[in-house]
Amino acid sequence: MNRTGNKRPYQDESNSDLGSSSKSRRVENDKAIALEKDCVDPQTFRGLSQIFSKVENHNQDPLSRKMWDLFQNQCQRDVEFNRKIDLWNIFDRLLSNEYGYSTHVFGSTINGFGCRKSDMDICVFPTRDKHCNKNSVAFLGELRRLLKRKCGHFLNSNIELIAAKVPILKMYDQVNQIEIDLSCANTEAVRNSHLLMWYSQMDWRVRPLVVNIKYWAQQADINDAKNMTLSSYTLTLMILHYLQCGARPPVILPLHQRHPKIFNSDSNVFSLPFTEDIPKFTSENKQFLGALFYGFFQYFNEEFDFAADCGSIRRGVPMHIEDCYRYSKDRRENPRQWEAYVCMEEPFNRSNTGRAVISREKFDQILAAFDRAQKVLYRNMCLDCLNETCRSSHDRKPPQVVQID
Repeated sequence: MNRTGNKRPYQDESNSDLGSSSKSRRVENDKAIALEKDCVDPQTFRGLSQIFSKVENHNQDPLSRKMWDLFQNQCQRDVEFNRKIDLWNIFDRLLSNEYGYSTHVFGSTINGFGCRKSDMDICVFPTRDKHCNKNSVAFLGELRRLLKRKCGHFLNSNIELIAAKVPILKMYDQVNQIEIDLSCANTEAVRNSHLLMWYSQMDWRVRPLVVNIKYWAQQADINDAKNMTLSSYTLTLMILHYLQCGARPPVILPLHQRHPKIFNSDSNVFSLPFTEDIPKFTSENKQFLGALFYGFFQYFNEEFDFAADCGSIRRGVPMHIEDCYRYSKDRRENPRQWEAYVCMEEPFNRSNTGRAVISREKFDQILAAFDRAQKVLYRNMCLDCLNETCRSSHDRKPPQVVQID
């Protein structure tokens, strides 16, 4: 993997413009009420199930067909999606009745990359200046007591309050077997979920490619930010960056450039068009899934320079790490985060999502996994060999369903 080498020209970040703030979309009747109250109706998100189910399959080669089978085996099903919407509806009504607060689900449930064992992420938004705005931990402690009283018939009694930088409640729905993380006022997470959801619909190959690479990363033990390797979000950004810059012609284009009024850091998260206005784009790239899969590893092994490059799906080009460092330093936003071994720009707040990779040993582990993947695919294009599930017997079991948020 390229840690040094010739530097390519980069786009100038000095006069970048994130675009103007989104204007409130016109809505009718009941939607107008929801917009005024800064809330959404969880029931309106059920339409995402139909969008996610409209997946195509144009694969001809054996590797691509294997990848498609794994995607079908791993991806979130309608029944699991609708159970999560049911849960969201329960939490939303409870918090609205008790506090007048609104909620929003984010993450793999609604971003198009959910899997069968993915957890559920939900955030609470205060409608007045108390609780979440002043003391998230105290509010979540109060909410934990409320949930134990009101939701004890389906929630496990062990509701854990984690007082981290972003405090969360960790819960478990023992009826539907769903892990739930609840946090406060996480607007950037909602914006990111909407952004990824639109990317997932730009080309039919995006979702199966992401699911397959995440599955591989888990098998390779490099998909755990707590262990100083790649978070699922960082890995997804790496894949999208490759599809913008490494695949030729590009498979997807930067949505921040095409729709600046929607994708900007000032947008109202309660008016983001999740279930309508999905962008129409037809790529001139006609490669099969298998070819894009191999190209992902080839790009990060041979072209992307981790010592100098920062991937940016916001700009659709690799940026120079030094520019990112200066941007953070000028704003006093932890410029040392750009000293990590992996640099991928968060597309809204422009932080480094790869900042967890600060150990040279862990980075070498990531490099070795990418290098091995390219060599295995180059030799025999065998997905089972790559994921170390290849058997000499003709009787092969389907891949195990794993949690790949």
